[in-house]
Amino acid sequence: MVSDSDEASPAFARAGWLEPLDTVLPPDFFDDFPPSMLESEKVWNWLDGKPYRVRHSFEFGYFFYRKDWFDEMGLLPPATWEEMVDVGKKFTAQGKIGVEDALSKPALLYVYVAYLTLQAGGNPFAFDEGFQKAVKFIHDMIYEHQIFPKEALNKNYDQINEDYMNDRVAMMRQWPYFYSVTRGNTAWYAEGKAEIALPPKGPVSSASWAGGWGWEIPKFAKNKENAKKFLNFILSKEIAPKLAQANSWFLNPRYSVMEVVGDEGLARYMKWYSDNNIPAPRPYHPRVAEAQNIVDDVVSAYLIGQMSLEEAVAQGKKMMAEISQ
Repeated sequence: MVSDSDEASPAFARAGWLEPLDTVLPPDFFDDFPPSMLESEKVWNWLDGKPYRVRHSFEFGYFFYRKDWFDEMGLLPPATWEEMVDVGKKFTAQGKIGVEDALSKPALLYVYVAYLTLQAGGNPFAFDEGFQKAVKFIHDMIYEHQIFPKEALNKNYDQINEDYMNDRVAMMRQWPYFYSVTRGNTAWYAEGKAEIALPPKGPVSSASWAGGWGWEIPKFAKNKENAKKFLNFILSKEIAPKLAQANSWFLNPRYSVMEVVGDEGLARYMKWYSDNNIPAPRPYHPRVAEAQNIVDDVVSAYLIGQMSLEEAVAQGKKMMAEISQ
């Protein structure tokens, strides 16, 4: 049995290297999955109506904010993109960074573009209207509203985490691990310094895309029958919550897991996001790594002024067509 990533597993399934799990899992197995998680499973782990992988980790970006600063100023966390701009300006007027995310290449810029594109109702690999609204919003936050630092185009996650914990940043989308990073910084952390709110809603939704790792069985495994038994054991409603309690890598919003750990630490925010249908499927492309690099390249060129938005869209569509042939 193997634990595999989103990037690799669909290719293995299409190549015929994985055992279908439709006859391995109990008939009611997916009844334990909330709608947003089940939708993501079907996009990434199913082929021709059959599951080939089941995620054990389910990760999406959370919206962290300085509740202590917001309380001092009598502000609530922003509910929309427009409110995020207004609130961000209040903090930049005090010399702080209103909003930040890591936008360096490769891959990190894509993460934020995909996050905002889903909120705008688009597909980053289609370079559609939602994509254009999202990347223009990033551009406007940097250059027009000046609430998002241009320097973030060269920053990775460690650098923006340092910005946040050095009291420079008011709001930041970040992966789940940042929750424990902030609480682990005992010399700095105090209640209110890294709270979580629902993501500000874009033109269409407040979605935050979800990815993760999952269990699968190679089709040519030597001990396949015992692998099937172990898969059922480790994914059962009794064992999955125990794994999640032991290690956050196994945390996911399955009903059985949330019933046991839903009030503990980050799990309560996962449950909150899941109950509000925030998690959305990670944008899918059969050659996802190459497709993400294309998005990175054209958006970066636009944000640093090498291309207009129209040129970036045209170039992106051309390059995407070439890898889709």
